[in-house]
Amino acid sequence: MLDEIFMGILDMTRTASLVILAVALARLLLRRAPKAISYGLWALVLFRLLCPVALEAPVSILPERSKVSQDYTLADEPISLAGAGEAAWRAVGDAANGGLGIQHIRTTKRDEAGRIQYVTGSWWEVGILAGQYVWLAGICGMLLYSAFSYRKIRGRLAVAVPLRENILVADHIETPFVMGIFAPKIYLPCNLGEREQEYIIFHERYHIRRLDHLVKGLAFLALSLHWFNPLAWLAFALMSQDMEMSCDEAVVRRMGVGIRADYSASLLAFATGHRILAGAPLAFGEGDTKARIRNLARWKKPAWWAVAAGVLAVSVLAVCLLTNPQRSRFGIRITIPAGSKGGVYYSDEEISPKRGRVTFAVGQDVGDTQISLEPVEVGRENAYDEAPYVTPGMPVEMEAEKGAWFRVGIYMENPGDEDKDVYVTVWPVEVRIASKAETMGDGGTDMPGDF
Repeated sequence: MLDEIFMGILDMTRTASLVILAVALARLLLRRAPKAISYGLWALVLFRLLCPVALEAPVSILPERSKVSQDYTLADEPISLAGAGEAAWRAVGDAANGGLGIQHIRTTKRDEAGRIQYVTGSWWEVGILAGQYVWLAGICGMLLYSAFSYRKIRGRLAVAVPLRENILVADHIETPFVMGIFAPKIYLPCNLGEREQEYIIFHERYHIRRLDHLVKGLAFLALSLHWFNPLAWLAFALMSQDMEMSCDEAVVRRMGVGIRADYSASLLAFATGHRILAGAPLAFGEGDTKARIRNLARWKKPAWWAVAAGVLAVSVLAVCLLTNPQRSRFGIRITIPAGSKGGVYYSDEEISPKRGRVTFAVGQDVGDTQISLEPVEVGRENAYDEAPYVTPGMPVEMEAEKGAWFRVGIYMENPGDEDKDVYVTVWPVEVRIASKAETMGDGGTDMPGDF
């Protein structure tokens, strides 16, 4: 279960990394646009980091990728943390000696004689086994850090005095901030002047009105899940900066450019000098103070057409980055009946090559074998090539008529008492389900020709 979740996170972080790079580039191109537009772009990253599904569309600019779990064969094996650790240690030793071979992994199963049972796995499967525990430990560390930071701040706010509504004044805090999820409150240092209070309160209320306190919490959750990805840390830092800069611009737009000097002085006075990595609070002086002051110095009210162009660019980018490419890579299931001897067994699904060649790949559960195609709808003789041998981890290509329809066959045996499902990964193809009449009577057949 944990390994499946971890592989899902790896799939998400791989896609999100491309989206982060695209958003960072778009952010540079839109550096003269209102920062609210740049801030809105980070919602695309947050979606990709937290949501495991997305619609498919031809306008997607993301490349098609197979899932990390495609060839993973250890999902149902009872392997303990100790067994995973031993295998990982041996794999590291093999890598140090210049090799990455098949590893023998201890399970918790025993045979009738009480001997420990072992399974085999590739080096990357061992990496998944050990990596899932490291990943989980990292999440726990992030959440503990956040809880400790929150408790430390709450201790400083024990004697906070209400000012009005949801605004409180407290000693021993470095900067104004917003804290809370369902009932967020604004906390101010006790030494603020009346004019300074006015624009700082507007800044913090703007955060609350825009639900930034929730966004920051979700962003920290995403960072905790993807803590091993350096690009996730970059995205968190840049999103926090754009969040604060867009609030700065909202204050100046509301209260006039005449406050820029005083506002910048307040930023310097309350600068924390760092970004707060926990999900809360939203601090007024957080982040790169010099960058925020430079942004305020060159700020001017944008023309309507510039805002419209920015919104249009974000909308187009959202459609291209929030959708997945239409699939051309599929895992084709083939059922090998129980008690069957060596023979060719075909899939229920039919494939149609998008080009004149098809690529096949199999996992460790299949082993070395041969792949064949059975023509269903073809336009010419010799519509496909001879059956190629395929080895786990080494895809092979086969010529096949573009637009024709075939069923995929594989030579296997299954001496066990239960039917066995195996998968052959095929690309680039379209797939459809064969009719019942076409699939009836598909017993194993002896291998023709080279089989």
